[in-house]
Order: sequence, then C-alpha cells, then structure tokens
Amino acid sequence: MTKSAIAKLSLMNNFSIRNKEDKELIYFKYDSYKVWENQKQVDKPAYRIIFINGGGNVYMKRSFGEKGVMKLLTKNNLIQNDKVDTDAENRFIAINNGRKGTDKKVDNSAADIEIEGKEIMRDGSPIAKFSEKNIKAEDGTDLLKVSIYNTVGEKVATATVPVNDASEWIVITDSDNKTSVILYESPGEKKKLFNWLLVKKYL
Repeated sequence: MTKSAIAKLSLMNNFSIRNKEDKELIYFKYDSYKVWENQKQVDKPAYRIIFINGGGNVYMKRSFGEKGVMKLLTKNNLIQNDKVDTDAENRFIAINNGRKGTDKKVDNSAADIEIEGKEIMRDGSPIAKFSEKNIKAEDGTDLLKVSIYNTVGEKVATATVPVNDASEWIVITDSDNKTSVILYESPGEKKKLFNWLLVKKYL
C-alpha cells in the first residue's frame, strides 16, 4: 500500500493498493461532500473506493487511515492470491450500494422501479425522493419542475417539461452539470425519468 496527501499540509491521504508486481488493484480516493452547518457549507470526509480492473466503485462517507484501509480489505476478503477476488468485489459493491464498472452491460430490466407517494422505490426499498411544482418559463410557458434527491437529501437532478405539450424531459444532473433530453409517452413519464437516472448511475 502506498499513500499520498491530497494536498500540501493536508492530513488526509489517497491510498493505492498494489500487488507484488507493483500493479495497482484498488484506489482509495478522497472525495469529500458538502453539508450545511451554521448557515455555511462545510466539507465532510468521504472516500471513493475504485476497483481498477473491473472499474466498479463504492462511495463511503467516512475517513480512512492506513489501519482503516487494511481492516476493510481483510474484513471483506478483497485481496486473494495477490489480486482482487472477483466474487468478493461484486459482493462488496452490492452490499455497499456501489456501482459496477462501465465496461459491464447495463440491464435495463433490473432498473425497474415503482413510485409510492413522493418516494422512488426499488425492490421494496426507497432509493430516492422527489418533489414537483408548477413554474413559468421566461417566455410564459407553464412548466412542471421535478427535483430528485437521494436518500440523504442531496439533490441529484432537476427535470422540467411543458405542461400543455409534454413529450420530453429536459434534465439537468447536479454531479456533472449536464443537460439531457428524455423522450417519453404517457402514461408512466415520471417512472421513465427515474429509470433513466438509475440506469445512467445518477441514483
């Protein structure tokens, strides 16, 4: 294991897990998140654990030191015979709500979700929430605005659609500030929107 400070004078480190041939297997990247405290935004420690070969990752809202990294690796049996154990990796990603690598085919049928009130459900458990309200565009067009939040209350995306001529969502995703267009047919337009966010790994 090697470590590197995320910035000069910082006590936080990134960690690279390497095999005997010095090939990188897993990377612990410091990836903080912001919360409001006392009317200002503050950084909270978090790490993204990246599996180099498979491309999957897990986001954990906690801090890590050398002992914490080693404890996590051994507790989950992630390294076996000088390489990442694939079964252990898949299990670790699954139980920690991580994301598989982009090189793996996305199964759209697995993204099937349900809406209960203002909660977005999958397999009987909430994965996100949403709110909606009617607004007016600058040109006076009536719009429906839907805001989507993850389970800890962080906004994931905002989607708008004309009320009287609804056939496509204009979606802005917060993590990358990207604008996308989703075509749909009623009924089930909100479900298609939420499915799209899940398949694209925004949820």
